Amino acid sequence: MADGDEAVSAGNSKPAAYRGLVAFAADGTVRAPAGEAGYLRLTYASIAATGFNGHREYPAIVDHARPANRLAGIGGVLSFDGHQFLQVLEGPVEQVEALFARITADPRHYGVVCLRHTAVAVRYFDEWGMRRQPAIDILQLSERIR
Repeated sequence: MADGDEAVSAGNSKPAAYRGLVAFAADGTVRAPAGEAGYLRLTYASIAATGFNGHREYPAIVDHARPANRLAGIGGVLSFDGHQFLQVLEGPVEQVEALFARITADPRHYGVVCLRHTAVAVRYFDEWGMRRQPAIDILQLSERIR
């Protein structure tokens, strides 16, 4: 995590501002500052629940998410190392917030920790829908596209 970044666990109180880029409303929702394109790039990590069959379920998650995310205007990447998930989501603020709420409630994982909320004017994953990538690739990529 870069200097000034805070990890925010799902369900914990939200800071008043995140790196000066994203403000949180009183209800905890993310609001892009005026002048921004209204896109949000969100990175989180979580731990697979006991019984999660990564060989079968991980590809199925990506295959299901790809068309659904495209319809919602969301792009991103997902990594699963056999124990932990790392995901970057990017798209319109409201759609990413709604998807992240569904993700945090998914019983296939727990310990969801939001690592970064960043308002962005330019999208990197615009055409991806969802793609599987190794975690190291996601981490290196996220450092380049801040």
